[in-house]
This record gives sequence, C-alpha cells and structure tokens, in this order.
Amino acid sequence: GKAAGQGGESEPLVYAVDHCFSIKGQGTVLTGTVLQGAMRVNQNLSIPRLGLTRKVKSMQVFKQPVEMASSGERVAICTTQLDPKLIERDYLCDLAPEASKEAAPVRTFDTFVARARRVAFYKGSIPSGCKIHVTLGHITALAEATFFAPEGSGEEGGGSDQGFDYGRDYEYLPELVSDARPGSLPPYVLIVFEKPVTCPTNTAFIASRLDLDVHTKQCRLAFHGNIVDAPSLDTYDAVKKERNAEKHQEYLNRLRVFKVKNRAGKLERIEKGTE
Repeated sequence: GKAAGQGGESEPLVYAVDHCFSIKGQGTVLTGTVLQGAMRVNQNLSIPRLGLTRKVKSMQVFKQPVEMASSGERVAICTTQLDPKLIERDYLCDLAPEASKEAAPVRTFDTFVARARRVAFYKGSIPSGCKIHVTLGHITALAEATFFAPEGSGEEGGGSDQGFDYGRDYEYLPELVSDARPGSLPPYVLIVFEKPVTCPTNTAFIASRLDLDVHTKQCRLAFHGNIVDAPSLDTYDAVKKERNAEKHQEYLNRLRVFKVKNRAGKLERIEKGTE
C-alpha cells in the first residue's frame, strides 16, 4: 500500500496491527503503524474483519503517553473488552456509519481489478485462468487471475492509471507475456479470491507462484500492481460468510471483456456465373 508517512492527517484513518496482547487490569493492547490519517485518545475505531467497534482508551509511542498519532508513526493503543485471540495481524479504521461501504478505507472483498506489471526476473508463463497466491499487506490468499486490455491496445493497457472505466470494451489476453514498454501502461488483471480478504482498497499487491519448489533457483514473484477498483456491489455476504453468487456474477457482467475469434478456410475454386 502507501508507504508509511505518505498519507495526510485529513485522510481516513488506516491502522495496521501487527501484535495484540492483554495486560491484566489494563485491557487489550494493540501495536502497529498508522498508514494514513490520524488516531486520537477516546476515538472510536472499527475492526471491519470482526464487525466490532472499540474506543481508544490510551496511546503510547516508545513507552511515552501521547494524545495523538499521525501517518507513519508506530503506536500502541489500549482498549477494553477485546479478546486478543481474535486479532494477530489486522486493520483498524475510522468509524464512519454515515459513509457508504464503497467509501470505507478498509473493506472485505473477494474480487478486484488492477494493473498487472510483470516481474522481469520471472521466467515462467502466466496464463489467464491460472491459480496464484496474491499478497496484500498482511494477507496472502489463493486467487484466479484473468488478464485483459482496452480494445485496440494490443497487449498493453492504454487508458488511464486512475480508476477503471466500466463503459469501455476490453480484449481478453490469453496470458501476461511481458511488461509494457517504457512510458505505456500495463494490461489489467481481474483477481478473484477463493476466500474474501479484509484490507485497504488502495493497497499494492504481489502475485507469486508459491507452489514452485523453494529450493530451485528461480524467481517465484510473477507480477505486481495496485488495486484500481474493488467491487462496488456486495459480492461477499458478511453475514453468511460466503460469496453472493448472484451479485458476483452481476459484477462480472459489468466487465465488458471479449475474446477475438478467427475462422480460416480454403477456397477450392471459383465458378464463373452465367449471364
């Protein structure tokens, strides 16, 4: 995702937790880094993956009490009534009930669209439909990758690197053959996870072939990029904890991806017609 310190205090809070434990008589302590925004004592925080809300009781930076921590700072926070066994590595964010799910800085989703930049040192093929491990922040999960590019742009992405245009036609690519030429944009990739993930929607990702033998002398990192769009529909049912098949298909139908098909034939003879 964004490098620590790049997000301003005016942005929605995203706090990456890397450790959680309890202190008798105090409560539950979470340690981590503020990725963007700012966090204050008595602020209500959302834990999207668990569907919980907790208040910041106190904060410390290098064992010194503080009232606020901003983007890029490591900070420990103390809260109450939170089982530390529920959290190991996770994301917390602003509690904003008036905001839509699409505007939340941390969301649970099972599908996203991104630019796919191939890793030059990876020598294997990367076909559409392949199963690959995708890492976003703390999470690594198995997913299926499908590559495509705007119509008429060949194997390069074209268009803009900001957002995604659902009104445009896209050509299916059988594989990610190479990175785009300098100055041009790489093609898109549709990532569909087997199970949903919870993380910031503006994060970077790395796709790896972790199934390859770790002892072989070959690069296992296949391609990388940044999420340009995650579904604006509820493709994942948080209550039933399963994919909403109807909504998921509705989202896929919005992607106007087509395959080019050719049929070749041989002309045996031409007969001259009679007048």
